[in-house]
Amino acid sequence: MCFIDIFNKGTGSINWKAESDKDFIVFNKSNGTVVDDDRIYVGIDWDKVENKKENAMITISEHIGDTQITSKEIEVNINNDIKELPEKTYAEANGYVSIEAEHYTNSVAKNDYKWEEQDDFGRSGTSMKLMPNISSTLNDNSVYLEYDVNFESTGKFDVDVYRMPTLNERGGVNCAIGIDDSTPTVLKGQNAYYNNSTGSDKWGKGILNNVEVLTATVEVAEKGIHKIRLYGVDTGTVIDKMVITTGTKYDSYYGAPESYNTTYNNTPQSMPSATTAATEITGEITELFSPKFYTVGLNYSQSGNGVSFDNGTKLTTEENDGIGIIAVYNSNGILKSMHTSDNYSNGAYVFDENILVLQTDNVKGMVWSSLTEMQPISQTYGTSEESGDIDGINIIKLADTNSAKITLAAYDKDGVMLASKTVIADFSTAKTNEKVTIPCEFNAPDKTSQIQVVVYDDENTLNALSPAYTVNVNSVSETASYENGVINVKSSLDKYTGREAICRISDNKTGETVYIRQETVADDTFKNINVGELNGTYDVNIGVSGNGIVANEIAYTAKNIETDNPETSTTLYDWDMSSDVTDSNGFSLSGNAAYDSENKAIKMTSTASAGGKISIDLSNAVKATQGKKTIITTNIAYGKLDKKYMNFGIIDSNGNELVYTHINVYSASATQNLKIGGVEQLNGGLQSGDGIKLSKTSNSGIDNGYSTFTVTLDADTNTITVNVKNKEGEATYTGKFPEGTSYDVAKLNYSTDYNLVGRSCYVGNTSIIQTSEPSYTIQFNAVDNSNNVLTNATVSVKDVKYNTVINPESDGTYHLCGGVYEYTVSADGYKTVTESLELTPATVSKIINVTLEKE
Repeated sequence: MCFIDIFNKGTGSINWKAESDKDFIVFNKSNGTVVDDDRIYVGIDWDKVENKKENAMITISEHIGDTQITSKEIEVNINNDIKELPEKTYAEANGYVSIEAEHYTNSVAKNDYKWEEQDDFGRSGTSMKLMPNISSTLNDNSVYLEYDVNFESTGKFDVDVYRMPTLNERGGVNCAIGIDDSTPTVLKGQNAYYNNSTGSDKWGKGILNNVEVLTATVEVAEKGIHKIRLYGVDTGTVIDKMVITTGTKYDSYYGAPESYNTTYNNTPQSMPSATTAATEITGEITELFSPKFYTVGLNYSQSGNGVSFDNGTKLTTEENDGIGIIAVYNSNGILKSMHTSDNYSNGAYVFDENILVLQTDNVKGMVWSSLTEMQPISQTYGTSEESGDIDGINIIKLADTNSAKITLAAYDKDGVMLASKTVIADFSTAKTNEKVTIPCEFNAPDKTSQIQVVVYDDENTLNALSPAYTVNVNSVSETASYENGVINVKSSLDKYTGREAICRISDNKTGETVYIRQETVADDTFKNINVGELNGTYDVNIGVSGNGIVANEIAYTAKNIETDNPETSTTLYDWDMSSDVTDSNGFSLSGNAAYDSENKAIKMTSTASAGGKISIDLSNAVKATQGKKTIITTNIAYGKLDKKYMNFGIIDSNGNELVYTHINVYSASATQNLKIGGVEQLNGGLQSGDGIKLSKTSNSGIDNGYSTFTVTLDADTNTITVNVKNKEGEATYTGKFPEGTSYDVAKLNYSTDYNLVGRSCYVGNTSIIQTSEPSYTIQFNAVDNSNNVLTNATVSVKDVKYNTVINPESDGTYHLCGGVYEYTVSADGYKTVTESLELTPATVSKIINVTLEKE
């Protein structure tokens, strides 16, 4: 069982409804009205779950009267095969396995050494202590507790062990963690205090928190049941629980609650009774946004082929001999609903039902030959809004506000505003919750990719009066990054997250608006604004609902400084296979991988018994810096062997897989993976010409030739690009960094399960380079109050965005790309100064004089 909280981000009340597309999802209440907040408990009726694995969608929607205006969809994945697991087995779910120490599967003792339960000792009730109570150390891994865990994920995972510290500890307080028969990792507990006031005393923290968290790593190579072993090392050590994180690791005072266990934790929680939410505000609430109006749609003077909703639901098309289909997808591409009609009249299929479509949804229309054959006989249509001229804006009046300014703005695919039109709307005769159509004739330019409706009070305060209404036209792509014509707003809007904000950019001399846009404040709101080419001084104003203008910046688009250094490319690591590179620069082999001097490559299967592994642990992780890209190039030759795979992965310092490939060239229909940031890029398996698939393959990897993988990591744009090329073709895949990434490269992994020498895969030349955009030569000088240079001063510079320390050049200067930096200047006898530098073409000088005051 879980719960969903609904809370009011403004004032007034929210009418909500909860529903699911599967009948086995149950709620303790399915609708209500929220003034403050409310909680819905969600459970599963297991008697109605037919399959071992099920997917369901929960939709929480907001209503004004009978009209649904917003919704939030939550995908639920259900694993019902845990009922077939053996007794005393834990099951991974929701990205973790949380284990209570006393709920072990098996306990192995040796002589008098054993783990014993300690009742009422520990924050969760019972703990396990290594006995006897004498000072002694075990070094043979002979005494351990064993926990069976069913893993749904593979990879390297953190194991947090919660040790109970005590006062006046003597001797060692160590234990060890391992998986299956692997060599365990010894975890060293802190048993001594350090008399300091810096807050870094681990023993003191452990005593105050009544727990010390020790972390190890285990590697799960295959899905299924594995044995996690807690080994005794020092007697007297007490363990309360363990948490294995297989997904995103969140900060937690005491870790996740105990996971499902077939013996110890297998009783479903009972569903709480429905409660009535408070009918008035019960505490102090900071108003985020209380809209006076709500934009629900646009009216069009004409329509072309496609789906329309203005006068009933229709699919306009010339294809009249089939079944009309309308499919509605959410913002994640998941199908929400599908609707059919065989009623073709006046050039369109007419649908009897009202179809709910939200602003973020993607609507597709098509014509099938029949519902049984499902053969498309028409192109795929979007909404007919893409071809019509706008002649009105539909708005619901929510409060007693009688007028507003409304701006319609059109943007191209890069986010540059192409045209806009502003009207003054009169709502004096409208009733509360009444929909009003405001006349507004607007013909969007040909290159329009997005239209937005901005409702506000006036240009002086820019208070948003309605949530932004945005219509995507012709599948809007993400805004591209440009070297020129982009304004980056520096003001932080973090404390306004969730509120409506409007950004207006105007000429400092004439007041002419060159850009206006409304957005709901998020992490990246108004960080990069593409305004095209400008030359002069411009005012950048941001208004937030209920607060007026909260940011007022000046954008200088004229150039004061220019870059000094051209684009550069620096090789950081180079594994040239013309000679044996094993055991160099972190390069290590295991299993049956071996250097092949004849083919000058690593042969992944050097004997017929099994495949091998390559692990490259970089001595220094390649960290991101503003203006720089990291490029990894590796060559892989794929042998041809049924049901066997060659794997390649790039890992960051936080253990996230930036890129992962799992390839079998024997059969295109086999399961294939090319994941970027955990998101699959291969749809439909391998295709001829995609840079991996070899249409006429030999059994030998060397005879097939290499596929070259070129992976470009661009942290500034949060994109990862994988280019794959071989003698038959080339393909490029693009994705994003995973959540929780450290934006660096710490490790490269290769592995295979090939077991035939003649069909082995090979890994050839591999390298890591870092490229830099043109940079400025920046000189930092420490001076006294008389402007005399202090020759004994030290300077350190840090990239603020990625927290990367920048090394100086041999002459003491720094080559820095445009961005935000922090510099610290110190000298004996003077107070240390730390300041920031926003380096742009508008920066006044490339010589930074820092005045230090005497201590």
